[in-house]
This record gives sequence, C-alpha cells and structure tokens, in this order.
Amino acid sequence: MKLPDSWTAPDQARFEQLCALGTAGADDDAKLVSLTDEMLALAALHGAAAQMTIECGSMGISPWNRQRKGLAGADVHELTGKVEHVGFSWARVAPHGAQAMQEDPVTRATQAFTERLLNEDPLLPDAPKSAPVAGSMGCSHVNQMLRLLKHSHHTLDAFDSRLNIAVA
Repeated sequence: MKLPDSWTAPDQARFEQLCALGTAGADDDAKLVSLTDEMLALAALHGAAAQMTIECGSMGISPWNRQRKGLAGADVHELTGKVEHVGFSWARVAPHGAQAMQEDPVTRATQAFTERLLNEDPLLPDAPKSAPVAGSMGCSHVNQMLRLLKHSHHTLDAFDSRLNIAVA
C-alpha cells in the first residue's frame, strides 16, 4: 500500500502494521473495529480521511477486510432475516459509521477482490457494473444486504441504499 510522502515514517509503519494485523488477526469484530478506528485516526491526522455518503453499488469489499476472507452470502441473508424480525439500527451497526479504503486506481485490488467474492457466491448480488470508489473495511455485510434489498426491490425508486462512511 502506497501512502503519501507527507506521512512520517513511524506513522507509515504503524498504518502498515495495522493493515497486517487486520488481515492476519483472529476473527474478532471488536479487534477489527479497533484497528480500523486507529487506521482512520492516522489517516485523519494526515488529512487523508473524509466522511461521505456513497451509494451501495459504488462500494466494493476491501481485500484487507476480515483477514482477506471477505464475507459469505449466507451471513448476509442471515443478517437480512434478523433485520426483518428485529429491526435495523445504525447506532447498533456502526456507532462510528462504516469504514472503507479508497480504491487504488492503479492496482484496482478492491475491484478484483469484490468481483471474485461476489461471482463465487450465488447468495450474493452480482458484482457492480461500475468500478468501486472504495472498499469496505467495516459494515461489508450491511452494504451487501442493502444491495440485495435494492436489487430485489428494483421497482421501488425511493429505496435509499446509501451508506454514510469514513474513507481513508
């Protein structure tokens, strides 16, 4: 991962270490959230983070998400069922918002990873037709759930499937 030259060497090393921990660590949601929060704090410190709203179809899945495992369609459907029975609360999903990494326009790693995941799992929606602008580091299951709902309700023009995220 190429970071801007303006980053200090210790901050670059820590950011890369956090990426490595996130891809190799245990399947621990609290740990992953903590890692991405620290990554976002470092990015914000160097002016490389922004808060924005992105349409779910423009969001890919970062290859650094969940130890490069991505997500499983069965889990997305399970989440959708829980939302149907229990309801949905952004405050419970992501108290600090979803996190994402901006797509690298040279490597297109997020696009390749997203296409592979979505094309291999018949329970997930088809890969977006356009290249993703970012890859989710948190709330990937929620994003794919929104894409499933939007796809199944394609006649509902008012369906709002946007995620409010912090992008590093």
